[in-house]
Amino acid sequence: MRSRQPLHPVHRLLPGCFPTRRRRSGLPLPALAAWSAIGALAILAAAGRAQTPPRPAPPRHDAQNAYEPRTGPGAGQVLLARFAGDWDVVKTFYPQQGEPVRTAGECRQAMVHDGHFLQSDFTFADRDGGKTTG
Repeated sequence: MRSRQPLHPVHRLLPGCFPTRRRRSGLPLPALAAWSAIGALAILAAAGRAQTPPRPAPPRHDAQNAYEPRTGPGAGQVLLARFAGDWDVVKTFYPQQGEPVRTAGECRQAMVHDGHFLQSDFTFADRDGGKTTG
């Protein structure tokens, strides 16, 4: 075995700045192989644990549901339901000059989509006897 040479004074002042001789690993080859195998098994075990199925997301808080439940009609729909039925209506058009033009018609209103919406269907009679919708 070689004897170590004393360090140069500059090496003592600035340790780690100059390359030095590297020592060989003190582990014999079978021990190095065993530690490498243990490390590889640890990595594989960690990768196997990482592939577990994700948990389902917790239910979100629904601000709309806190105000008005989505399962049935709310207070607004109860108010709209009062307008359901058949109605006689008058449509009035105001031209820039002359008298207003009035047209009589009917309106059929009904609650749709499980009582959530009020649907309105208008029918008007034309001067020539035809019918228009809108």
